[in-house]
Amino acid sequence: MARISLIEEKDHPELRELIARIRGDRGGRLLNLYEALLHSPAVAMAFLEQVTAVRWKTQLDGQTREIVAHGVRQRHGMAQRA
Repeated sequence: MARISLIEEKDHPELRELIARIRGDRGGRLLNLYEALLHSPAVAMAFLEQVTAVRWKTQLDGQTREIVAHGVRQRHGMAQRA
């Protein structure tokens, strides 16, 4: 259960462009994490940019990047991606 309310996309048309950008960078998904971060659009955008840089603007090859991502998810008790 979230400790902070999640932003409902339909209730915040002013966030439409940012949500579209998040969906574009996240394979069409708007994760609960971003729904919480959208309380502060600047923080949501900064987080998105950081995650995108780590995932796609490093020198790691795809296999190494996935191994690292798996290790981080496992370390933090997060579910495996589908």
